[in-house]
Amino acid sequence: MINSNESAAARQLRISRRWLFALLLLVIPYTVVASKPSDLLHSDLVFGITETVFMLGFIAVAIWSYVAHLKVTGKYPFHWLFRK
Repeated sequence: MINSNESAAARQLRISRRWLFALLLLVIPYTVVASKPSDLLHSDLVFGITETVFMLGFIAVAIWSYVAHLKVTGKYPFHWLFRK
């Protein structure tokens, strides 16, 4: 089902993809910063929790981008792979 307001759907897709790109750029710096308190406290729990929160945010933005793509195009990504 294609959204009747194409401009709003296209805007959501553009914004979600920008967030996804920004999170991809921040993976390495975030990992380095998250490892410092872990080294100071001699515990991997801090690192594990911060990385888990980051990955959950990344998954949420990826799902947001996927839904926005469906609203704009009305087709699944890579729909041509699953044609009969």
